[in-house]
Amino acid sequence: MSRYRNVNCKIWNGDKFSFLSERAKLVFLHLLTTPFGTPFGAFKMSVSCLAEEVRIPLEGYREALTELFQNGMVKHDERAMFILIPRFIKHNPPANPNVVQSWAGIFNELPSCDLKNEFYASMSDTCKGLGEPFAKRFRQYFKEPTSKGIGIQEQKQKQEQKQEQGGEKESAAASPSESFETKPEKRLFLENVFLTSEEYFKLIKKFGQEKTDYWIEQVNIARGRNIEEFDRKSTSHYYTILSWADLKKERGKSDDPPPPKRGKGPACYKDKEGRIRRVDTQELVGESPPTESVSDTSPKPEGMVRGAVLSIVNSVSM
Repeated sequence: MSRYRNVNCKIWNGDKFSFLSERAKLVFLHLLTTPFGTPFGAFKMSVSCLAEEVRIPLEGYREALTELFQNGMVKHDERAMFILIPRFIKHNPPANPNVVQSWAGIFNELPSCDLKNEFYASMSDTCKGLGEPFAKRFRQYFKEPTSKGIGIQEQKQKQEQKQEQGGEKESAAASPSESFETKPEKRLFLENVFLTSEEYFKLIKKFGQEKTDYWIEQVNIARGRNIEEFDRKSTSHYYTILSWADLKKERGKSDDPPPPKRGKGPACYKDKEGRIRRVDTQELVGESPPTESVSDTSPKPEGMVRGAVLSIVNSVSM
């Protein structure tokens, strides 16, 4: 989801990582940096998808995960497809309270399980340690998990028991875990933009990669200024980008990203010959435009004085 992750260089001298097998090292680095991950190291993804992404046979990937589980470096709930890297948040803490608020949208959509409860407690302690502004945003936007890791099968059994006892019809609303599986997961782009993978690729197909990155950056800047105000006006960042692009097109402006701004040119001066040179290198930059010569038949001041002197001399000599 996020483009960059912090990985401490001391990892290679750690008492656990340095003694892992080569494949386990690769899998751990993959979990730290996979695009399927989240900015806080807890995410939902099947092991088969992760294995396919890194092009490792499924059995080999599972063996490497087991090695990581045994060393306490990764935790996994296979039924909920929930993966947690316990020490991830220590090296990737939220930069400011707005980041905490943006993370809440991802966390609240993760499936309920014991690992989600564990991360909630860990995240709460992290925010408290960072200060009251962080802790306040956490309390406001992070929803405390209500389920204690009840699996999908157990939920179905309880639902069937209720139907048998009360004779109620099957509820049209799906259970929290089931509804989450049918709802596409949104990825975080930059610090403040959420798009599903389908929405992201639709934007690339419509605008191209460069323009898509440009519009994501614009939404990221606008939402970062005031998240609460922005969220009141926009519920979908995907449709916000489309509407902004259409609005710009209606105004007759191109939706191409603006060219990079140029800085001020070097200081120049005009030499005695009228040529323009750079102050620092004296390099010739250009010549000033020639001035048009205008014939002037009026008598010059010097000629008038000279004529007056000659007339005086001639009168005296006579």
